[in-house]
Formats: sequence, C-alpha cells, structure tokens
Amino acid sequence: SSDLNMDEARAYAESVKSAMAGVEGVRDIEISRKEEKPELKVIINREKASKLGLSVEAIGKTIETFFAGSTATKYREGGDEYDVEVRLRAQDRDRTEDLRDVFISMPGGGQVGLANIAKIERGVGPTKIERKDQARYITVSAEISGRDLGTVAKDVREAIDKIPVPPGFSYKFTGAEKEKKEAFKLLIVAVGLGMVLVYMVMASQFESFRDPFIIFLSIPFGIVGVIIALALTGQAMSVISFIALIMLIGIVVNDGIVLISFIGILRRRGLDVYSAIIKGGRSRLRPVVCTTCTTVLAMTPLALSRGEGSEIWVPFAITVIGGLLVGTVVTLVLMPTLYSVFENHKGSR
Repeated sequence: SSDLNMDEARAYAESVKSAMAGVEGVRDIEISRKEEKPELKVIINREKASKLGLSVEAIGKTIETFFAGSTATKYREGGDEYDVEVRLRAQDRDRTEDLRDVFISMPGGGQVGLANIAKIERGVGPTKIERKDQARYITVSAEISGRDLGTVAKDVREAIDKIPVPPGFSYKFTGAEKEKKEAFKLLIVAVGLGMVLVYMVMASQFESFRDPFIIFLSIPFGIVGVIIALALTGQAMSVISFIALIMLIGIVVNDGIVLISFIGILRRRGLDVYSAIIKGGRSRLRPVVCTTCTTVLAMTPLALSRGEGSEIWVPFAITVIGGLLVGTVVTLVLMPTLYSVFENHKGSR
C-alpha cells in the first residue's frame, strides 16, 4: 500500500474504534498497528533501472545483503555445518550516507551507484506489516462485558456501517464472531442429523411415517416462537441460543409423542377419530401443560438475571421460554387437527 493508503487505513481504523466505543458492552478497544518507527525509504527509478538491466527485486536483494546479510555458502568443520553470512562491515553500514554509497552490480558488467537510480528518503513505517491473502490489514480488537456476543456484534456492525468506507478498503469480523459462525454451521448439521435419526426411531416405533411427520410439524412453529421471543427482548441468536433450541426441539417432540401415541392407543381400542382426539387431548393436557409451566418457571430467573454470566444465560432462557410457549399451543391445537385431517383423508380413500 502507498503512504496515502496507510494513512487512510489508520484513519479508518480510528473511526471504527470510535464507533465501537459507543456500543454498550464493548471495552478495551485496541488497534494492532500502533506507534510507527523511523525508516529509510529507497524509492527506485524504475525507468533508469530498467535501462541498465536491473530489476527492483535484484536491487532490493543487494541492499538486503549489504545491510542485513545473506547466506553465501555453508562451512563444515568436525561434522558440524555453519552458515557463512555476507554483509558490510559494521562501520560501513551504520550511517545514512552508507546507503547512498552502495554500488549495484549490473548484468552486463560494471556497477552503478544506488544514488544514481534511486532516491533515499527518511520516513516512518509500521512496526510490523500484517498481511492476509496478499493484502495488508489492521486489526481492531475489543473485549465484551455484560452482553452476549451476538447482540454486541450486531450493534457494532450497525455502528461501523454508518462510517464511510474509503475506496479500496473493506472490513470483516474475525475472532469470536467468526468462530460463532463456524459453530453455527456445525450445529445446523448436528441438528439436521439428529432430527433424521429421531424421525427414523419414531417411524419404527409408531410403524408409520405419518405420525412422526405430524409431530415434527410442531418444530417450525417452535422456531418461530424463538425468533419472536428473541426479537421482542432485543437478543440475537447465539451459539448458546442454538444449544437451547436443540433442547427445545427435544421437549416439543416429546410432548407430541405423549399426545399422538395416546390417541393412537385409543384408536386401537375402537374409538372413532373425533372421540380419540377429544379424550386423548383431555387426558394429556395436564402432563403437557405441567411440563411447559415447570420449564418456563425454571427458566424465568435466568431470563431476568442481570449479574455475571447473564449475557450467556438470558438468551438461553428466552429461547426455551419463547419456543416452548408456542410449541405447546401447537402441540395441543394444531397437532390433533392435523391428525384428524390425515385420518379422515385416509378413511375417504
């Protein structure tokens, strides 16, 4: 990057830091590129160098050899091997003028002074150059306290989006936020595989593909309940929320199994569809509602907590409460309705 670009990068990083400082829960903000150190810049006249058959790379390697040193050969003695480093004497490389006096060997023979093909200027540069995918970057890092990662990341992104991005620059989240996205992918795969296995077990137990399908239809509604609950409370979906969602799916499916299996038992005893649904609903209403109430009551203190660790447990509790309330209504209302529809459709064929 040019000096202008690096100045723009530092200015942009400072703007990002200021924006992050205004987000609740963000503290200890640091920029990776801090103080710069003085340096000598060799600005090569490419046209002159090219006419002499010299490349920028060759000139750079020569300067590096003279002042930093390079391994010319290896020396063996008594079974040990030593590198032979070549560079100028200390007294010939400790002044700025020494750099101007360097001579570069040309391919066709002869030498040319560095001062004849390059300008040497004083300046400042970064203490280290960070690169990724062949592009320079600056890291703006921070610690999070009192709020969950997902919500803070969302607020930080909104704050940064308000800052004009200089041409040729971009930003992206790394660290814990990047790890969260990778964890999401793994959890989605785990949930998918788990649901397939649960469906297969249920299908073998019910000896039917229909009943497990009816039970599984309550899961999307439970997820909708989770989304609504998180939105109403201003929480973002996090890894801990996803884990709570997995637990929620198990509870909702279990309630559905309790209801549908009992209705099936009543059907096998000779009751018609309508009577079996009414009796089964009445009989299993109390266990399902009790399960929901006890779980919601147990999660309420966590949902209302404001102490240390609340940024983890609040989204967890809200996910369970929101999904369970909606999932229970679906289990008690929609699931018997779907069972009736499928049974009537089966009887009409």
